[in-house]
Amino acid sequence: MLWTLVGAIHGAQSAYGSDIPLACVGIISKVGMIFFAIVIGISQGIQPIADGVAAVLCIFFIVKEFSLFLCNKLIEIGLL
Repeated sequence: MLWTLVGAIHGAQSAYGSDIPLACVGIISKVGMIFFAIVIGISQGIQPIADGVAAVLCIFFIVKEFSLFLCNKLIEIGLL
């Protein structure tokens, strides 16, 4: 809600109008949603493999490290 208001205020001052900043915010949020959906899918898909609390914790930390690595790489190339 706040980003929509900020985009409308600052976008109205732009030569192109307020629609382009709002569209950019929407695109960026959709890319983020796709990334988080992939991470959640990987996390849920790996859980049935584990037997016991220790295995679940081990897999959790492996998936967490993989997710952080993937997020950092996506930030480096400019997708996030």
